Amino acid sequence: MTTLWTTIPMALLAAGLLTFLFLRLQLHRISGAGRAAYIGGAVLIILVATWNVFTSVSDYSTWFVITAYPILSAAAYIVLAIGLGLVVVALAFFADNQRINREELEIRENRLGLLQTLQLETRASYQLLELLSLALREILLQTPERAGVTFLINRGKRQLILGATANLTKNEIANLEHFTLERNAVAQAIDLGDPMIAGSFELTDAKGMPVQSRFQSSLVLPLISGSEKIGAIVLLAEEPRSFSRAELLYLAPVTDWVAEKIRTTRLTRELSLARTELEQVNNRQSVLIDRLSASAQSLAGSGSLPDFCRQLVGLAGSSEVYLCGLSGSSIQVYGGTESLTDLTEQYRLTLTEALERRKPLIINHESTERDGHASIVRSSLVFPVVNDATDALLLRKDGGPFVVSDQDLRLLAFFGLLARFALQQRETSRRDLSRRLGFEKVIQLIEPPTDEDSARHRAGYFMRHLAEILPTHSQVITLLSLPNGSFSAGDAYRAELTDLVDLLIEPGEGLVGEAINQGGPQFVYGKRAVLSSIETFSPSSQQILHSVFGERRLPQMMAACPLAGPTGFSEVVLFFFYDLPENEKLEWERLLTLAVGLYALRSNLSSLAGRTEKFEFSARDSEKIAPLINQLNNHLSAVIGSADLAAGREEVSGELRTLLRSIVSEADHAAKLVKRTLVLPAEPVVAADENSGTVNHVVEAVLGEVHISGDLYMAGGRPRELDLKLGKATAIHFADTEVRSLFESVLNRFAAIASDEDVISIATYLKENFLYLDISRHRKNFPPVESVASFGDYLPADQAFQHRPSDMFLKPVSQGVCYFAADKTGPTPAYLSFKFPVKGSTSASQPSKSGRQVRVLAIDDQAVILDLISAMCQSLGYYVQTASSGSEGLRMASTGKFDIILTDLAMPDLTGLDVARQIRAFQPQVPIILVTGWEAGLDQSEIDAAGITEILLKPFRIEQLTDIIRSLAAKIG
Repeated sequence: MTTLWTTIPMALLAAGLLTFLFLRLQLHRISGAGRAAYIGGAVLIILVATWNVFTSVSDYSTWFVITAYPILSAAAYIVLAIGLGLVVVALAFFADNQRINREELEIRENRLGLLQTLQLETRASYQLLELLSLALREILLQTPERAGVTFLINRGKRQLILGATANLTKNEIANLEHFTLERNAVAQAIDLGDPMIAGSFELTDAKGMPVQSRFQSSLVLPLISGSEKIGAIVLLAEEPRSFSRAELLYLAPVTDWVAEKIRTTRLTRELSLARTELEQVNNRQSVLIDRLSASAQSLAGSGSLPDFCRQLVGLAGSSEVYLCGLSGSSIQVYGGTESLTDLTEQYRLTLTEALERRKPLIINHESTERDGHASIVRSSLVFPVVNDATDALLLRKDGGPFVVSDQDLRLLAFFGLLARFALQQRETSRRDLSRRLGFEKVIQLIEPPTDEDSARHRAGYFMRHLAEILPTHSQVITLLSLPNGSFSAGDAYRAELTDLVDLLIEPGEGLVGEAINQGGPQFVYGKRAVLSSIETFSPSSQQILHSVFGERRLPQMMAACPLAGPTGFSEVVLFFFYDLPENEKLEWERLLTLAVGLYALRSNLSSLAGRTEKFEFSARDSEKIAPLINQLNNHLSAVIGSADLAAGREEVSGELRTLLRSIVSEADHAAKLVKRTLVLPAEPVVAADENSGTVNHVVEAVLGEVHISGDLYMAGGRPRELDLKLGKATAIHFADTEVRSLFESVLNRFAAIASDEDVISIATYLKENFLYLDISRHRKNFPPVESVASFGDYLPADQAFQHRPSDMFLKPVSQGVCYFAADKTGPTPAYLSFKFPVKGSTSASQPSKSGRQVRVLAIDDQAVILDLISAMCQSLGYYVQTASSGSEGLRMASTGKFDIILTDLAMPDLTGLDVARQIRAFQPQVPIILVTGWEAGLDQSEIDAAGITEILLKPFRIEQLTDIIRSLAAKIG
């Protein structure tokens, strides 16, 4: 019998061993059945061990009847066996659980390695579809019985684009290509941005009808990177409920990585494309800049259109470039890379239609090959230089059609503007050259007489003298006066004289009679007006003129120019102009009017004074010649003023500005020729204003007070070396005190900023009715600054003072008419210059006091003078109205309020003095400017009595008219 001390340790050992196994093997983590079996078995074993302890008690034999002890022993063994069995069963459960855990661990390791495998395999550069196919294959590698598909989203078209597929049949793939982004699991998962487990997956056929598929469950994994929705990966399985949340846990990082990889791949591709495009843009810009530079140089250099066109070769793939346009209804090629020799009649017709459309157009020239197929052998691209223009760039290429991109169209539009500028420059240069040559030719009509002077009085001399400057296709007929007052053809240019033998113009007939009656040239513009004018002649004369016109039909402009001699009008010259641009008509009117005036002046002077160098006239004689001189001065003023206005425009090039200045110089030369040829009566002397002095007097007085010795003067607080160059002195509109204040301030200011090595130069000089005061500095042994008047940029002193309020020396002269120019190239100016209108010229004394627009009335019987005054006043910002006669001017002055009135002296109905006297009766305060081209015989008392404020002499410069208008406008309250 086992003792108590033996059974107790054995029971405790059994209990401890069972507890140790339970905790060590973590049997609490196995399934419930295994855990319950182990606990039940352990409890039974512990109970048997505990019963065994009780059986070892000494009086155990007395507890039960003797027959019960075998039964209890057998029961204890049975319970022990049951307990051991339960423990064994629990251990079996434990072994199975361990196996499952190992399998799940292996699966988890494989799943976790999926992302690493993808990252390793995608180190190389993959295209987008290849990347999607690789990712799908790796995802399905663990479950090959499943299928999969990837979609990319196109939200612009609201559709899904099929990417990659796996384990799908051809029919299923074909149906997936029509899968739409409508209300389905794929669209919902993409919109929400979360994975979704769904049931059966329906396909769609080409007609949009649903098609039943074999897949009973699906898992949608959206591909989203940031806010960008890229698409989705869809896993498909035939078994229902094949997907679980556990798969979402390991697939979510994979899909996130795939989405980021797709986005990175896209960004990399876009960056590469952007870099490539940037390089292409840089290359295009470089080529464009080179082409633009070459084109600009071709325009700035010789300016020839062929050079310009050669720089455009290559645009849109062209091999030839031309500039063309419509002249009337025919094609005119202005210039190009080579001569166009293949302009067939059909090609000309097609080009004409293209130019008339005034829109870009491609013309393809087809040819039939031997096999009967048509091919394009030459292509032409017509591109208007600007919208609604008949001038165009003509680009041609051989061997295929033009394929023009938006970039090409933008470049063509840009170079079209350059082409327009090239055409304008060519036309301007041509017109300027013709005007210059024409003006020089016309001026020769009044040059001093020579041994050939008798030729000037022969019939047809006027026509032959001007023939070489006339526009192309022009025709001229010289009509000679007959004793009965009619005219017959005496000579012709570009017309057969034999065809004109029977031409006879009766006295007072048509445009010829009108020109004789008006005593000056008459002009008709437009074919209808020309036809109407010709129809005023006799039927026989009409027939003769139409035969002279020939195939050219009617001219666009007709002029009848009567030539006055000592005994009347001996000749009338008829001019006919064809294809004359609108902007040249007025120029030819002025040029012919000037030529007629000069020719008539020479004829009358020669007859009155013989062949002497100069002609002297009394006041009585001057009255006879005054109308002719006035007409001459009118057109000289028009030429000078128009050229001055054009030269002052910002868009005018330097070369063109030089040509315009030369025209002004030549017009001045013509005016001087008239005055040099004629000895006029002395002009009345106007007494000087006692409050005005000369600038030289003020400068000398100021310097006399600060003179030290020699060339040293105290200026700017220290001795300075001054170089004086005082020119001819004359009075200006400022008092001595104002000039003195100005000179003292500017001398001290300028001397203070000059360095010790500088020599300060002070110069005064006269130029074009202006007195200039220059103060400049230069280094010793270096030449002084040249006259600032030749290059300075002058502003009115009041404006300059507003822009530079720190220049207090401008204040004394800012209340009158003074102009100021300063050096702006360095931190301290190298020169300052002041420009004063001289007394007796058209100058002002007060600045404008009113912000309202000044109203000007101009009265003159010559349209050219009214046009000139209107253009000049409008350029100053004034409102201008014009009247073509004295009576019309009086009517307008009486019904409207004007601030300034300009009136011509010599007019047919009323003289300027009469107009001024009558205006003074109802508007005693309005300033009146008398414009005259013949100042001889003017009585100062009559001028004062008429209330004339200022006198403006023809021909006048734009500065003179500007100053007088500003002077009077400044006094308006």
